[in-house]
Amino acid sequence: MSITVEEKNRLIVSALPDLIFILSRDGKFLDFHASDLQRLALPPDQFLGKTAEAIFPPELAARMAGVIRRVADTEQKESMEYSLAMPSGSAYFEALFSPLDD
Repeated sequence: MSITVEEKNRLIVSALPDLIFILSRDGKFLDFHASDLQRLALPPDQFLGKTAEAIFPPELAARMAGVIRRVADTEQKESMEYSLAMPSGSAYFEALFSPLDD
C-alpha cells in the first residue's frame, strides 16, 4: 500500500501537538491545525478569512502584521513571543513564521 505525498504530510501534521496556521501573504488566516480545539483563542469561524488586525488586540495585531510582512518580503523565518487572553486565563505562545510556496 502506498500513500501520496499529500496524505503522508497530512498524517504527519495530524500527529503534531502544536497549533499550525496558514496565512496568506496579506495576513489572512486560510487554514489551521489544532490537535485540541480548546487550545484556540477563538472558534475557527471567527478567525478563518480574517487578518490579525481583525481578531487580536491592536498592539499584538500590529506586531504580528509586521512579522508577516517581513517574512513575506524576505522569505526568511522569524519568531515572536506573545501572550493572549484565553477562556482559561492568559496563555503564552512562541510563534514561528515561515514562508511557503504560493
